[in-house]
Amino acid sequence: MPAFIHHIATETPAHLYNNKFAPERMKGWLSESRAKRLVEMIDERTGIEARFTSRGR
Repeated sequence: MPAFIHHIATETPAHLYNNKFAPERMKGWLSESRAKRLVEMIDERTGIEARFTSRGR
């Protein structure tokens, strides 16, 4: 018996943050300046403009 796909959909979480929220929050958890620079470097190279999350602030 053949099977058919009738509908494909995606859903995004309700909470949207700009790209600067997550790295700033992460840097707040860190005490070493080297680790903070590493977070900045990784963030700059991701190319992500906005992030979605299922949890609120």
